[in-house]
Amino acid sequence: MIALEYSKWENFHKVIKNAMVACENSNYNIVGYFSEVRKTSKMPNGGVKKIYQYKGEM
Repeated sequence: MIALEYSKWENFHKVIKNAMVACENSNYNIVGYFSEVRKTSKMPNGGVKKIYQYKGEM
């Protein structure tokens, strides 16, 4: 995200989702290229926020 100069995760996340669609449309296995990893992060008010990350497996 930082290397491609995206300032917000939401904008970069859209790019990843578009790449996943393109991959699927080309008959590639999405799971083989985009492994989604979910983490949780504690918030200051005691809540928990879900964080989505992707690991590329090429």
